[in-house]
Amino acid sequence: PPAVQERWEPLLAGRRVLLSTGRLVRRKGFIELVRDVMPRVVERYPDALLLIVGSDPTSSLIHHERLSEELTRIIRDRSLESHVRLLGRISSDDLLALMRRSELFLLLGREVPGDLEGFGIVFLEAAVAGVPSISTRVGGIPDAVVHGVTGWLVDPQDINGFSVAVCRLLSDDEERKRLGEAARKRARERFNWDTLARAYQDTLAGLIRAGRRKSREKAHG
Repeated sequence: PPAVQERWEPLLAGRRVLLSTGRLVRRKGFIELVRDVMPRVVERYPDALLLIVGSDPTSSLIHHERLSEELTRIIRDRSLESHVRLLGRISSDDLLALMRRSELFLLLGREVPGDLEGFGIVFLEAAVAGVPSISTRVGGIPDAVVHGVTGWLVDPQDINGFSVAVCRLLSDDEERKRLGEAARKRARERFNWDTLARAYQDTLAGLIRAGRRKSREKAHG
């Protein structure tokens, strides 16, 4: 809705908006994204603004951590207050408004034992909005992002390569447009509700397996 878009505009006006979403857990790479990538991006693009949408997982979930506090410290220590915003949970309308206003969707997926990245519904949400993604070759991410077609992928340990990818795509409007249009086209042609349902089932099954593994470890510990 236009009213939702207008509400965010004072924050976004004149900025190159980068978006990252998800539960604040290690495998999402938020720490590395803020600590290692954003200082390099801001050095080249002082108008860059990273919006992180998501909150700490509840204490009942596996890998419960309070990364929001750690991220807040990093933002302060790196003097990134005007370049990184932690938005917490927001409505689906607000998320859609931010997606449409973003130049790139970023997810620096990491390899964390016992906590694998699933198919990645967020990449489809970005694709439908015509936003290209930059991510890593971890878990199910390569199934959602086709390197060089709907976005760019780097190896999970290649922080420099991720930073370079962000800067290169921010500098190339035509390439961003090409990737975004291809992402939207692929999402509409290849992914329907059945596909999304299977993706959610796979994610849920992965959580259940991880929970059972954790229970067994505690039982034998």
